[in-house]
Amino acid sequence: PPSPASSSLSDLQKNEQNTKREVHCKDAIEWLKSQTTIPGSVITSLPDVSEVPMSLSEWKKWFIEAVELILKKLPDNECAIFYQTDTKVYASHMGKFEEWVDKSYLVHRGAENTTCKLVWHNIMSF
Repeated sequence: PPSPASSSLSDLQKNEQNTKREVHCKDAIEWLKSQTTIPGSVITSLPDVSEVPMSLSEWKKWFIEAVELILKKLPDNECAIFYQTDTKVYASHMGKFEEWVDKSYLVHRGAENTTCKLVWHNIMSF
């Protein structure tokens, strides 16, 4: 009889043959809106406020809505991993940082209107 280790390896190889990766070169929000469900799990990092032409309040609203959209499109038994770093907002008129934005909080806000639950959270310090 096969050992548990060889059985697990065999299962892994079968799953690997069925694994598929797709890259879509288009606006992610528009693509998500056009989908009934996402075909699997999601690993993503949403853009920082410094990377988009939006005010801080517009970006926060957009960020929360993007998280909610991703989570609502997930099939049952799949997951979304949001790899985010906090950001500091610089106020040039003050000559210093004005606000620390906790993106994990924004992810939680986006999840509030979904059936998804937090099952893992990791904070790393460099």
